[in-house]
Amino acid sequence: MGERERRVAALLLGAEDLQRAQQLLFQHAQYLDLDLLGEELLAVQRQFEADGQPRAAALAGFHLTLVQDRRDALRAADELRTREPADTWQHIERQAEELIAAGAPDAALDLVRDAARTLAADSYAAGRLLGVQWLIAEALHHAGRSREGLELLDSLDLDLTHPADTLVRTRLHHLRGRMYRAQAAYEHARAEFARALDAARAVGSVPDELTVRLALAESYLDAGRSRDAVRELRRLVARAGSWGAGVEDRATALGRLGTAYRAAGDPAAARACHRRVLKLTGDAGPRSPARCAPQRPGSVSATSPPTPATSARPARRTRRPC
Repeated sequence: MGERERRVAALLLGAEDLQRAQQLLFQHAQYLDLDLLGEELLAVQRQFEADGQPRAAALAGFHLTLVQDRRDALRAADELRTREPADTWQHIERQAEELIAAGAPDAALDLVRDAARTLAADSYAAGRLLGVQWLIAEALHHAGRSREGLELLDSLDLDLTHPADTLVRTRLHHLRGRMYRAQAAYEHARAEFARALDAARAVGSVPDELTVRLALAESYLDAGRSRDAVRELRRLVARAGSWGAGVEDRATALGRLGTAYRAAGDPAAARACHRRVLKLTGDAGPRSPARCAPQRPGSVSATSPPTPATSARPARRTRRPC
């Protein structure tokens, strides 16, 4: 067993918290044989168990798992230290993106933070690393860890005041809004979506404005404010044509509007919207409107039959509902 691995194992067992343990691993990564370190921790764990020390054995087992979980990041960090600076930052970016794609955002974040501590970065490299951390924040959101994603975004030193950064600002506020929405913090979500809309309009990005308006309307639906959702979606549908939106985008907006009408207690208007979706997409076959727009939990089912009052009363609208 390696003497260096024994010393690091002892240091890990004495670390006061997880952050310190991870720092020790990254500091010594370039000198360690990770297989030997794992064997040392396993031997220590078994010795504690034999000595009747379950707490100490559990601690050794925890650090063994930590080494196994951080193996890819530790090896990447070790490799990065031996590479030329011109290639180093690009390599970090590729490695982090591979870890994100593999569903390991924590390992990607460890890698990026370790590189930021140990390697010199110019303004270009720093900007690229900010972009990687943004991707990590989004990966955390998709993994159901939106609170952690928001905390990571808040920790980034993002200066987006230049007019050229307006589109980036649009997407940052949209992402933050989605994260707040995932936590049912709907007022915060709508505030972020409003900022995203302002930025999208300023830069004239039609796809971003469409996406953000849909997200805003859905946040109203989440909060039970179906009438506000109807108002926002009517505005979106009315303007979609002038924006030159494609068939799929217009069909999506109409489908969402139908869902909002149904949630607001207006099934006739909902059916009218869903008929327009079918006409727009050229689908004449029988199909449930639920396939045009997903239903919120607790909303009226798109396939529910009309109420007697609705079916017995002739339509008296003076304008099309959608």
